[in-house]
Amino acid sequence: MSLNRIDKPQWQPFFDRVSRALGAKSVDIDIVAPGLGGEAQARHIALMGLSYDSKDDLFAVIGEDLEHNIEHPREIRVDAMLDSLREVDVVDAAGAHHRVKLVEPLLLAPPS
Repeated sequence: MSLNRIDKPQWQPFFDRVSRALGAKSVDIDIVAPGLGGEAQARHIALMGLSYDSKDDLFAVIGEDLEHNIEHPREIRVDAMLDSLREVDVVDAAGAHHRVKLVEPLLLAPPS
């Protein structure tokens, strides 16, 4: 997995495009902070959108029963291919990494 840095002027248009194309995804969020280790923030939450608001300098992960806001992000890196986004790593002002992993929903066979 290789994460690529996105320049700050591209954050808002990039995540606007991602949110329009999301489809059915769920999301896992982990926070890894210097000196504190890792902590699971959310697991298998239906994802509704990812956005960056340049006016308030705020990155948001919006899901069913979840709004995870990251104020004043310093850096954003993504694991993206031409047609998919798998992970977003947002570094906040304190240096903590907010790792947002997009997961395909589990498709169940129809009942027999």
